[in-house]
Amino acid sequence: MGLLGFIFYSFVYAQSKQAGMDSTFQAYMKKAGAEIRESGFADSLQKKYAEVFYNYYLKHPDSEAGNQALWATFTMWGNLGAGEQYDEATERFSYDSENWRIAIMAGHNVYYKDEEKSIEEFIGFVEELRNKLTHPVSKSQALLYLARHNNKEGNSQKTVELAREIIDINANEFYVEQALGFQHEAETLAIGVKAPGFEAATVEGQKISLSGLSGKVVILEFRATWCGPCKPEIPHLKSLQNRYSENELKIVGISLDYEKEKLEKYVEKEEMDWPQILQTKQYDDEISELYNVYVIPRSFIIGRDGIIIAKNLRGKDFENKVVEIMQE
Repeated sequence: MGLLGFIFYSFVYAQSKQAGMDSTFQAYMKKAGAEIRESGFADSLQKKYAEVFYNYYLKHPDSEAGNQALWATFTMWGNLGAGEQYDEATERFSYDSENWRIAIMAGHNVYYKDEEKSIEEFIGFVEELRNKLTHPVSKSQALLYLARHNNKEGNSQKTVELAREIIDINANEFYVEQALGFQHEAETLAIGVKAPGFEAATVEGQKISLSGLSGKVVILEFRATWCGPCKPEIPHLKSLQNRYSENELKIVGISLDYEKEKLEKYVEKEEMDWPQILQTKQYDDEISELYNVYVIPRSFIIGRDGIIIAKNLRGKDFENKVVEIMQE
């Protein structure tokens, strides 16, 4: 065998060996994921598998399974608030790495759940990154995170500036679409703007329209049965419904679920006694796009005159804001 033949054979053998290891580890990750879900996302299991997955990534950083392992690792670190591990891992990344996209997506949860960190720190961290990152996807992810933050804070001008920067980078279709959505929101969904009208059928088959609710304070609550962070909002919605009559306040649930039957069972179990509209295309459905729903839970509080008064509030802040509006 000549030198070129030996090199080619060695390359093919290495590729085949890596593919075999990847396949074996992917099956392992699938089994581990099922075990974690069945345990109710037990911290001990997530800590254990995060370490195993991360070690696999370190040994095989350029393989498909290595990349999947890194995704899973950062997700579990986010669930655990594992700030120390997060910091150690990100220190390894160069500024031209696409891995920053994964790190930024998980970083919010890490900083939120780590008692020694704060969301304000993470926002500052991402602000610094946006000027250092050179990979178009990673840079777009940093800008997208900041755009979402500024949009939540009601800073429309800053949101639009960040959105335009994302569009200029043009990393891929996803980021451009997200940026265009924020531009749309700044123009049509800002606080003080008339809420976009819609008409739809509820899961019970009744027609409901926003214009038909004129004269009432309206809450649009975008959620899904599979959304963990959505569930803690239910008691606040129930509290408000019990406090005010339907002639004063109308709650409309807009669910990003695939199956009507699953939603109906969930609504019955949780005793969510308000109209539900199903958006089976999820984020790409008509009302979801109209209200630029890019994450859930997402809420809009609409005044008696149809004007958007508040959005994206959660928990007690959300409930208190509605009570304040109802007293006006």
